[in-house]
Amino acid sequence: MLLASCAKQGYPSGGPRDITPPAVTAMQPEAGTTHFANRSFSITFDEYVVLNDPDNNIIISPPIQPKPQYTLKGKSLVVDLPDTLRPDVTYLFQMHGAIADFTEGNRIGPLEYAFSTGSVIDSLSLQGFVLDAYKGMPTDKTVTVLLYRQSGDAEWDDSTVTRKQPDYVARCDEKGHFRFNFMADGQYRMIAIDDADRNLRYNGDEAVAFLDTLFRPTWLPQPDDSSATPEKHDSELTLLLSKDSTHAAQRITKSEFLSPSRVVVTTAAPMLQPRLRCADSLTWKCNDRGDTLQVWLRQPKRDTVTLMLSDASGIDDTLQLKWRRKGPQRRRKDGTAVADTAVLLQARFLFASSVGVFDSLSLSFSNPVAHCADTALQMLNLTDSLYSTVRLRFDSLSLSARIDTVLPGGNKYVFTLVAGAVTDLWGNPNGHIESTVEVLSSDRYGNIFLTCRDVLPSSIILQLTDEQGSVVRSLPWPAGQQRLGLEHLKPGKYRIQAFDDKNGDGRWTAGNYWQHRQPEPVYRFEKTLDVRENWDIEESWQMLR
Repeated sequence: MLLASCAKQGYPSGGPRDITPPAVTAMQPEAGTTHFANRSFSITFDEYVVLNDPDNNIIISPPIQPKPQYTLKGKSLVVDLPDTLRPDVTYLFQMHGAIADFTEGNRIGPLEYAFSTGSVIDSLSLQGFVLDAYKGMPTDKTVTVLLYRQSGDAEWDDSTVTRKQPDYVARCDEKGHFRFNFMADGQYRMIAIDDADRNLRYNGDEAVAFLDTLFRPTWLPQPDDSSATPEKHDSELTLLLSKDSTHAAQRITKSEFLSPSRVVVTTAAPMLQPRLRCADSLTWKCNDRGDTLQVWLRQPKRDTVTLMLSDASGIDDTLQLKWRRKGPQRRRKDGTAVADTAVLLQARFLFASSVGVFDSLSLSFSNPVAHCADTALQMLNLTDSLYSTVRLRFDSLSLSARIDTVLPGGNKYVFTLVAGAVTDLWGNPNGHIESTVEVLSSDRYGNIFLTCRDVLPSSIILQLTDEQGSVVRSLPWPAGQQRLGLEHLKPGKYRIQAFDDKNGDGRWTAGNYWQHRQPEPVYRFEKTLDVRENWDIEESWQMLR
């Protein structure tokens, strides 16, 4: 028994998993070499490595054309250089994330290799952050920062960034941080772009951040820990990234029949004041973004139409459209076509299972409504089991309707839209739908009161958002008023932000590079506020600090 139990069967574990990235053991020539005249250099690691898209993940400043060739020889990365290197220039290769070990794929951290074709290595640096202009946090896009050196004989205009490669390039990390090293002294212009096409040029349709002022690099100590949050410096810059879609190249991207007598037209950029003309009578609506028109032709089963669309954004087109059936026509055994069945008018309630006594309840319809019976909407009060008829008040296009009644709080109601009681402009009836809703009483709400002692611009708009950033309520901050109330809020967690509506359109406006316009400033209250039932929250906010 002793002999039988002295050995334990099983498989060897293989040891702990390797989580250490490759380490550099040698560079040939050494980093920092001056009078560099080699046609290649190599970096040797302590283990076998693989390359991850080196053409895009190895950043070279200044950019080199044609691009170097990268090959792996044993445990070494060999970089073959073209014969286009400029004299008296410091070149920097940033290899962050481009190299990983062969077995586990552990990517190497910050790795830089610099050399000079002249007698000195440039040693100045510049760092900063690129943040989403509206959210105030790092963007999920891959952001590239471009620097252009200004000198007495250099010509510069706004289009330089579209046709000329920069003098220095850096890429933001996941924290939005960027850093330029081994820079020459001088004055520079800066632009940051979501360089989706990786051509190191602004194409006019990318998210962009920019500075209108010139600046100089300085000497900065190298960080001891590259994974830590970068240390703040006086020379640090913050750029705000945004995309102004209202000034994108305008064109019609789609125009087609969705079904007989129903057309959709979409554009690449929002329209400003669309005008739609047609020989036939029609109804049309533009969406909130301004880039989609829904068109309903009043003549039923219309399968051809000529539309003339014009807009101040640059559209002036005539569209000739024809309905094309998707799928084959159904036929009987004798070969005759089966007529299309009537299409129901789609309707839905636009409220959740619980609403506030101060909330408005409404319905939406898929097509404009031509007729609605007085008894179309029935309401059952579950507290006293009484039925009643509720009137609907339609909007100007008859695509949505508000329930025109005041509902006491503290009760539950069942709303029923009777089948066939509503018809659209082609005579299609609605189907039966119903929804149950609880109307909360006034003591089920909380309030937030903000006091701001700053002298605020008259164009401040306050926004209340949920924790995910969706805007729950938006209202202007009255000029000269220090205290503002956000009342009748459902219990939950909220955040508060505000922006300076400089153009007065009631919406946050992105920056525009061509107009030298920065994004409208956004201010954020640092706390998340937990609103409770029948509770007031008083807060002070130094908004403009």
